[in-house]
Amino acid sequence: LRLLDAFRAFDFDRDGMLSCGEVWGGLEWLGMRLGQEDVYAIVRHVDRTKEGRIRFEDFELAFRDPDGEDDELLNAALEQNKESAEDFKRVIVQPKPIPELYVNIEKAKAEEQE
Repeated sequence: LRLLDAFRAFDFDRDGMLSCGEVWGGLEWLGMRLGQEDVYAIVRHVDRTKEGRIRFEDFELAFRDPDGEDDELLNAALEQNKESAEDFKRVIVQPKPIPELYVNIEKAKAEEQE
């Protein structure tokens, strides 16, 4: 199991980016209880393009284990729960309804230039 598997599970609409709702749904699915402002803070911190959505490259940079133990820990968790990596790859996490940070990216960019 890799970060890419988690990213794909959270990416409900399969557009290659995580919206605020997808991030919130994914984190809640993992058992993390956060408020709306917490989700916005995470997305703002992780999103390097400032579009209000998270690309896989940003997700990986933010959530990878600096010691490289991601795969070991996640595989151990799967073994403990008697699930297989193939089963997890089919998981699709429902997004949680939340107003997105930037509904209109062009408008957000124009406002930033003002």
